Amino acid sequence: MNMDRNFARSGMETASSGGKGEGMTRLQRQEMKSWSHMLGARQMYTSVTALLFVGSLLCLAAPVEAQTNGVRVGNGRLHPSLDLQVGYDSFAGVGFEGGSEATGDLLLRILPGLSLEVPGPTAIFNLDAKADYNRYLGIDVRGTRALSYLGGNAHLGLVLNPGSRFTLELGDRFSHSDRTSAVGLGVGVLSLFNEVYAAASISPGGGAFILRPVYSFAFEGFLSSRTISPLSDEADRFNYLSHRPGMEISWRFLPKTALVLDVRSDIRRYPDEDFNVSSNALYALLGVSGLITPRIAIVARGGYGNSFVPEDELSGDIENYQSFIGQLDGTYILSQTARFKAGVARTFFPVSRLGWYGDNRVYASGQALFAGRLLTELEGAVHFLNYAQGRQDVLLNPSLKAGYQITPWLNVGLGYRFSLRRSDEDGLDIPAATEYDRHEVFGAVMMKY
Repeated sequence: MNMDRNFARSGMETASSGGKGEGMTRLQRQEMKSWSHMLGARQMYTSVTALLFVGSLLCLAAPVEAQTNGVRVGNGRLHPSLDLQVGYDSFAGVGFEGGSEATGDLLLRILPGLSLEVPGPTAIFNLDAKADYNRYLGIDVRGTRALSYLGGNAHLGLVLNPGSRFTLELGDRFSHSDRTSAVGLGVGVLSLFNEVYAAASISPGGGAFILRPVYSFAFEGFLSSRTISPLSDEADRFNYLSHRPGMEISWRFLPKTALVLDVRSDIRRYPDEDFNVSSNALYALLGVSGLITPRIAIVARGGYGNSFVPEDELSGDIENYQSFIGQLDGTYILSQTARFKAGVARTFFPVSRLGWYGDNRVYASGQALFAGRLLTELEGAVHFLNYAQGRQDVLLNPSLKAGYQITPWLNVGLGYRFSLRRSDEDGLDIPAATEYDRHEVFGAVMMKY
């Protein structure tokens, strides 16, 4: 496929330490190693796809109760959907007409989608996919029309032996958008992200004790930048590959409350080894999760995190993250139609170019449903970020959304998002993309059959 070739060329695969051919340049060795990793990844995807296909056949052969909406597919239902959004983005792009200031624009989004759920006693198959066409209209600067792109997201999942003492989950997640996890690139970068995963739930005895081993393989490739900077044409240097094994052990000591031990890792590698810092991140958390009263649910957990940067990549500018990590989260259920949630969290993440960043976060959200039709959502968070090199950023992200159900298949909505970002480091490579105030307002019509 063209996508496979593009990822191979951009080095999405891990640059391992092999490749000892004396007559080969470093670039040739890197390409050969990238191809070998891509072949291994494709074999993994092929195996998972085959299992998903077999599982879907099991689902189609299982009896299921009749439903009135959607299109019947075997014993499941296929639900087509179409969302239309019109809005304004005050930070559509940077550097148009020779300047370095941000430019706003009207944005039209068209999101056709499909969802399929096929339940069964031996397997549950799910598919949820949406295309996302973003069309910038160029109301102030015609050049912003070039920012238009076709994105999308999809999730394919299969659960085998649901409700039994041994349950297996397989799936794949894909997205193509300008909302990326690479905080070092800031705003204005398109990315392709894909993650294939497998998880098992093992519950011996009466089911109060559950073992949940997990593994996922992810890669993200950065395609283009909307900013004027030395990195505008080098976004693919941030590409990474990640192995994410983990184990969760839970013991339900009350009907809806459990003691949980969560140990996981994020083994991050980059094809451009000279530009990035690898890591073998470890997270270990122990805590309690669940209802403590009929109206109050909590998550209280704490533990240790370490980035485990390879010794040969440590320097005076790069040190390991090794610190306490944790989360304290509370949800208050006011009624069946309203709830409020607030919490604090401390953790860290591997990140391209910058090695890792610590994230100390305060957040809150609330939801309320009025008259069975009007749903309102308010949420916000403040992130205090600190990077391996000492740089510090502050991010503020409040948002407000409201949706009204006109009929069971037709909804309308309004929304507003505000994003603020500040950094204490002078001379950033992409200053306009890492220090900004961004306003986004939109209206939407959502149809789902």
